[in-house]
Amino acid sequence: RSLVRNDTCEKDGRPMRMAAVVAVGLCCAVAARAQLIQDRSFELGSGSAFSANWVVSNQASRVTINPMDRARAAQVNGPTNKPNGVSTSFVYQSVPFTLAQKLEAGGFIRQNGPTALTGQNAAYISMQYLDSSGVVTAKFDSAKLGAADLKNRYIYLRSGAFLPPPGAVTSRIALVMEQVSNATGQVLFDFVNLEIADAIVETVDYPGGANLHGQN
Repeated sequence: RSLVRNDTCEKDGRPMRMAAVVAVGLCCAVAARAQLIQDRSFELGSGSAFSANWVVSNQASRVTINPMDRARAAQVNGPTNKPNGVSTSFVYQSVPFTLAQKLEAGGFIRQNGPTALTGQNAAYISMQYLDSSGVVTAKFDSAKLGAADLKNRYIYLRSGAFLPPPGAVTSRIALVMEQVSNATGQVLFDFVNLEIADAIVETVDYPGGANLHGQN
């Protein structure tokens, strides 16, 4: 199984492909976008604590280990509290939206060899919609990074762009590690996006692995 598929792309000079993007030669069409995320590279905050833009569920912290953009990345660990089941840790940010806006979540994710995911553990990026009671009524997940997937490099994952369901009042991006039967491992997230996707209007060159959104 490989993460080099239609909804992923690599950052380290390898070819990249993304969902709903048609590549011709070294060019591809991408959607014009409006960025909704604050502190998308986790540079704000104090020490290992995130800025007020981000909320942690279970175990996540800011680290200086292998950041992709500037000096910090978000590290998410398994919560280790369900040895016979599935549990999750994640860090998320909520943003306002309108029902007419089609949103897409994405970002870079990495596992390092010495602390890589084991067993059936997985990590992914999720775009979620919540109702007025705070209940997640719809979610759209990226492909999942697993123990057998690439290590020691960042890979770009994306959820795909979707309209919110009726009754949704909040949207959020969640950076998730899913832990199965207390297996070990941790993952890094950096330079994440929650964007408004409009009509495809621009073309961006990506020779050998540039960011398809044209954002360094």
